[in-house]
Amino acid sequence: MSDHKISADGLSIECHAPGNADCRMRPDCDTERWDEFYCTAHDPSHPVIGGHDCWKLPWVNSTMLDETYSGPGAPVTIYPGRGVRISWEGDYCTWDYERGNTNA
Repeated sequence: MSDHKISADGLSIECHAPGNADCRMRPDCDTERWDEFYCTAHDPSHPVIGGHDCWKLPWVNSTMLDETYSGPGAPVTIYPGRGVRISWEGDYCTWDYERGNTNA
């Protein structure tokens, strides 16, 4: 099963990852900057832990899905329920369909 999928209505991406997945790891403080170990914005004593909301979704769902799509083909065809990969691109996230995933 894919951790991230297109929603049933085709308007957004949903996260189905377990609480210890990379996308649910972040410090228990109000920060937008952290690395894999701790908060880098204001207090490095805040360690990164799991169980948070997926931090990738606000990035890819902030606009229409075709605006954050990075895969081949344009315009993108939205397949509700299909698994996707979300990639961090330095200042933003993009998504494309998982290779070989034809589940709808």
